[in-house]
Amino acid sequence: MLHLEDCGKLKKIVSLSLNPRGREGTGRPGRSGGDHPVGSGRKIALGSDHGGFELKTRLVGFLQGLGYQVLDLGTHSKEACDYPDFARAVAQAWLRAIATPGS
Repeated sequence: MLHLEDCGKLKKIVSLSLNPRGREGTGRPGRSGGDHPVGSGRKIALGSDHGGFELKTRLVGFLQGLGYQVLDLGTHSKEACDYPDFARAVAQAWLRAIATPGS
């Protein structure tokens, strides 16, 4: 289970995923070390079933704090539901270019 108490590690993971070669100070939006927040101008689509609801809720706030626009595509409660419904919504957001590729 992933715990977000250590946000420093997660920020590094997010930063490396956006800048896999570890370069700092590119100055481009969406890159670490530049003039813009890490997530500036990028949209991330998130979805989960009831089992991931609490983690997804926490990730939404965390990613927004990094400057991402987050599309929370459900579920919006702990009520039992099927994950494929939300996976499809996330995939459709990406295919329709509503979310940034790689989110």
